[in-house]
Amino acid sequence: MVAGREVNDNSTAEIEAAIAVERQMGGGLEEKTTANRRWMMLALLVMVSSGLFVALIVTMKGSSASIDGEGIPGSWFSVYENQVYVLIPGSGYFILPDADAATFEKLGEGAQGHPLGKDKNAVYCGNVAIERLDPSRLVYANDGYVSDGTNSWFCSSEKDNPHEPLWRYVFASDDSRDPGKLKAHYNELVSMPEANGRELKAFQGDYAVDDRHIFYEGRLLAGSDARSAAIVAFADERESDHYLKDANRVYYDGEVLAGANPHAFEIIRPDHAQWQDEYGYDRSSGRYYAHQHAFPDRVGGVDASGLELLMADRNYANHEWFSNPHSIFYWDYKRDQLGLACASPFVGARVDILAPGVFSDGHDVFVTEAFDIWGQQSRRGFPGLISRNTRMRRLSGVDVAGMRRVDELRNAKDSRSGWLWQAGDRWFFQPRVGQFHSWGAALYPVDDPDAFRRYVREQENVAFDRDAPRGRRVSSDIVCNSESRYRRNYGKWIMLALAGLGLAGMIGGRFSKGKTRPSAISGTGRMPTVR
Repeated sequence: MVAGREVNDNSTAEIEAAIAVERQMGGGLEEKTTANRRWMMLALLVMVSSGLFVALIVTMKGSSASIDGEGIPGSWFSVYENQVYVLIPGSGYFILPDADAATFEKLGEGAQGHPLGKDKNAVYCGNVAIERLDPSRLVYANDGYVSDGTNSWFCSSEKDNPHEPLWRYVFASDDSRDPGKLKAHYNELVSMPEANGRELKAFQGDYAVDDRHIFYEGRLLAGSDARSAAIVAFADERESDHYLKDANRVYYDGEVLAGANPHAFEIIRPDHAQWQDEYGYDRSSGRYYAHQHAFPDRVGGVDASGLELLMADRNYANHEWFSNPHSIFYWDYKRDQLGLACASPFVGARVDILAPGVFSDGHDVFVTEAFDIWGQQSRRGFPGLISRNTRMRRLSGVDVAGMRRVDELRNAKDSRSGWLWQAGDRWFFQPRVGQFHSWGAALYPVDDPDAFRRYVREQENVAFDRDAPRGRRVSSDIVCNSESRYRRNYGKWIMLALAGLGLAGMIGGRFSKGKTRPSAISGTGRMPTVR
């Protein structure tokens, strides 16, 4: 339930002016339905072509040694011909030249992206022997954290290597035993001199605690209090890997959330969110946070205080919407900032949420829908994704008082496909699944409810059937729109660069054929599967 909205003329004028300025800056693109399919097909072709170019480059690299060895369960390590190797995702296999295969073992519960291992002589982070760490005196090793009681370290999961550009990696040696083999990705090793190693414990995600402090990715969080450290949970009791709190602060990925009250802080995850997005909410101040960013008090000169969560369901939206009595706002994930969607279209004492993406203010019914715009950003531009949008429509002429859910529809597999709604003599279908199953709107018009019931019962999966009414939209006024714009499109230049790299790889492969030393690793099998 959301409190009612009363809109005065001055507020509406301010909001409409602010939105007009934003749209003018953004270019005000219109949806081009007939062109979208063509651009999507072209974009798919570009992606496939790019993948083929990359595959060509990889296959043209000098010596691509394979390892037909035995993987160490639950780790990234393998033993082959009495040598130990580690797989760094995105970079390939690397030898641990001084590791003792007979005594080597992985460290920690499961790989989880943190390649910790040891033998009788050393402790390893990936293929790097960790300095000042005695393997015979280890007191803790898990989730990337390791300590011998005196010295403590953190071994990260794989990260992009800023010191090795892609072009160098493409033409570098691919020999797992070559000490000069480059890493497109690597595992960062962080020393923890402040940690009390005998009390060190991984806490949640990449956080750890000792008897005094909290650490994130091995780095001390200054002023933190380990004794009061607590995980921030969702309403359904799932736990966040990103948010953590102590008696004085709230943290997101190790960053302090300015002004957040840890005693009144909670987190929200949108329903059906593909990327596991999270928002923080401070009940004491009423302020929302997107990751570590606090929502501002004003957006484009419009008051953005006193917000309430209006919409958080990615089935029928590409954004989360937040509202106060005169405006609707959204988090623009491309700009990483709060955006103004529209002046509030609601009137009356309160707004009722009838279903995800379906609202009533007592006068009208409103529905949301998600859609993407594909095309060219300019006449000479390359086709691609231009923006992802969420909009709201007002269903004019609907019997608001009689709007109700009438029937649950099940398909031929006896799985729930959605629901039928009725408002007087008008009927609508609410799909159970959303845009990731080809349904972008919260409601679709139905002309003949009895025929539609029969149709659903005959289908195995209504969401993917082309005869379903998903291509139709409710005929009504658009009252609100939010978008995240993909402002620059480098597809054309990426394609040209890939073509150039492919040609160079072919030439380089021919030139170097027979001149590079053979791989020291033999074998015809594939890389071992890491469990």
